[in-house]
Amino acid sequence: MVGITFSKTKEDFYTEQITEFCETVTKVKVVKGHISTDPTFWIISFGEFEVKLDSRELENQNSFRRAYLKTFDLPAPGFKGNNWLEFVQFLATHPKRETVQSVDESAAVYAANQLIEFVRDIPQTDDPEDAAAGQAMLKKDGHYCVSSSKIKDILDAHRFSVSPELLSPAMTELGYKKGGTAAVRCGGKLCRFWWFTENIFSGCGQND
Repeated sequence: MVGITFSKTKEDFYTEQITEFCETVTKVKVVKGHISTDPTFWIISFGEFEVKLDSRELENQNSFRRAYLKTFDLPAPGFKGNNWLEFVQFLATHPKRETVQSVDESAAVYAANQLIEFVRDIPQTDDPEDAAAGQAMLKKDGHYCVSSSKIKDILDAHRFSVSPELLSPAMTELGYKKGGTAAVRCGGKLCRFWWFTENIFSGCGQND
């Protein structure tokens, strides 16, 4: 009808605000760690500026809004109801989204690579008792077995910040060792060993 202007509702303004905000996102980069326990970071670009969040923080819009405010000194719009999840889905399917592996190592990955340097220097043997005593690594079934006590001695001597309980699965995931600490009979008793693969000598694991 000519001459009649309908005013916009609050819902109209909200929809426009969210749409315009989405249009300011220019790129999304997802940075993965080296193992499954490493954090994943999302770097959301707004032109030349970036907002960086741990993937767990994306579950809550308040974490995003705090990071946005810190970057821009301006508040991001508040999302209603399921609109936040829809925004996260928008980021996940953004046409300029890319996924890369982090160039930095987590504490567990760094410790794993450091431990390998010490393990390589351990002499090799076919005698299980020498290996159980921590004097050498046992060659067995295509693996290089180092006693759990020897591993603990290395970690303690060099003040590793990562415990054996966290380090062992990290090294398994990296392809440096077989899972667990299977026992080997040594002189009438069972001793637990870390079963390393040949990757410790080639300097590369399954994730390289």
